[in-house]
Amino acid sequence: MANELVPADADHPLVIHGLIRKRAEIAGQIEQHRREVRRLLDQLEHVDATLRIFAPDLDVCRIRAKAAPARHRAGKGQVLAVAFDALREANRPLTTAELAMRVMAARGLSADNPDLARLMVNRLRACLQSQRDRGLVRSERQESGLLAWRLAT
Repeated sequence: MANELVPADADHPLVIHGLIRKRAEIAGQIEQHRREVRRLLDQLEHVDATLRIFAPDLDVCRIRAKAAPARHRAGKGQVLAVAFDALREANRPLTTAELAMRVMAARGLSADNPDLARLMVNRLRACLQSQRDRGLVRSERQESGLLAWRLAT
């Protein structure tokens, strides 16, 4: 193994090498997030200083933090608009996974991330079930057992 950190007589050099690489990757992510936190703290200081100019008596510590939006949050109706467009253009019913891939492509999200793809399938399924209850789409089981969707006529 060509790594000075892995002892030459190690019992499991490949495992050790892989863990070293993983540790370095995580350490790099932590450093990246620390830089982002420092940048955000600098911005917060600038906003606080500006607030003190306009409202010197304001206690900025009493301002509660606003919750960050959920990851990959879409605007209201954005996901359904893409899904409905895909269903209109399709000449067959589309599975939830197929629709999710189209939504991800339209939103510029990577389909190579299996966790994100699964999250999008689950979110889209919930949206489509709600639209089915409203009578806007219909679902049908395919031979494969998967649920496929089409617009209600």
